[in-house]
Amino acid sequence: MILLNISNLMAIPLLIHKGLFLYAGLTLFLFVMAFSGYFNWRRILSDEKNMQLTDAAIAVLKDQQQKAIQQKSLSDEQLELIYLNKWFKIWVPESLNGLGLDLVSGLSC
Repeated sequence: MILLNISNLMAIPLLIHKGLFLYAGLTLFLFVMAFSGYFNWRRILSDEKNMQLTDAAIAVLKDQQQKAIQQKSLSDEQLELIYLNKWFKIWVPESLNGLGLDLVSGLSC
């Protein structure tokens, strides 16, 4: 993938030199999209690693499960964990103190 982007970057001046401006513009657009998509992918990958549940969090959820079922609502410990991890703010933009995830990332975490 990296070599393809390098070759596309090198092809842009050659396309301009040959007068193929439309192809040069298209190649430049695709290069920019691939470049930005790569860094977006890296950010998503690092966010997913940070969103892994710890053993302590899993223990809290399991230990409080029966209590929550009996109360027909989440227990205080579960709510504390949810607020700490901002799970109610999965799709809220980062500028509003949310996680700012897109739909697919929010559903997969």
